[in-house]
Amino acid sequence: MRDAIVAVNKPFGISAFGKKSVLSCSNTESNLESIQQCLPLLSERLKCPGLGIGLSLKSYHQGLLLLCKDKKMKTKLDDCLTQMAIERCQFLTYLAVTVGIPTCPLNTPTEIYIQREYLHDREISVVTSQGSVTARKKGLMILSKFTVKPLMVNTDLNVALLEISINKDKWDAVESAAYNCHLLIPYINPYKKKILANVKYFIP
Repeated sequence: MRDAIVAVNKPFGISAFGKKSVLSCSNTESNLESIQQCLPLLSERLKCPGLGIGLSLKSYHQGLLLLCKDKKMKTKLDDCLTQMAIERCQFLTYLAVTVGIPTCPLNTPTEIYIQREYLHDREISVVTSQGSVTARKKGLMILSKFTVKPLMVNTDLNVALLEISINKDKWDAVESAAYNCHLLIPYINPYKKKILANVKYFIP
């Protein structure tokens, strides 16, 4: 294997680390608990003893999984992702179908704020268009940007295929497409409904 990074499509229902999060509702039983459990087999097949997980959706959602062939490459990838997060590069990209034509600005970055709040004794991320100096000083709010690019728009059916790009945040609030839909859809679609089409990472 000459490449330092291997890209794998992580299936829905399997976590990258730890035990599986779902599949209990599925009629199909699987002995696979996580992608991490497959690493010894993948290392043998790819003839790469130092293979490790470089970047992945940590939850059970479908998405691109990047494997690094050694720890040195993993460090380089981590440094690159950290720098991209600092520079707010929008390298997280989602494909989605909306019910209703988007009313938000298209093909231009839109600013939002991601804030941490407690709900039923659980800390969650929420999106707001209003910033708070106090919350930002306390580290409970960060500024983020996302861009909506229309790929196809059908005005007769009132639907659109969108490419939504956003930068990674420190709480991984937008790492899963399902949560991304919940967070961003009020800022994209007046109907506040969306059917997920696909999820992927994009690294320029």
